[in-house]
Amino acid sequence: MIAIGVIRGLKERGLSIPNDVSDVGFDDIQTSSLISPSLTTVRQPSYDIGYKASEILINCLKGDKKESFDELIFKPELVIRDSTKESE
Repeated sequence: MIAIGVIRGLKERGLSIPNDVSDVGFDDIQTSSLISPSLTTVRQPSYDIGYKASEILINCLKGDKKESFDELIFKPELVIRDSTKESE
């Protein structure tokens, strides 16, 4: 939501996105693709994170505490849209 607010603020100041300033958000909320210019974002695997969290919780409730929470890594994805400009 902050990155979307940045787009609005930049437009109000007469700046061009992405020509003057690029803007990148995080979480790839649905609004990111609906605004103009559409927002480049980092998409995190929310379903996978939630699934793993529930799996760990269920195992803990069953008494299995072998899993290390320090080792969980989920791969994000960069979703490139109109709010960023490719390098020339």
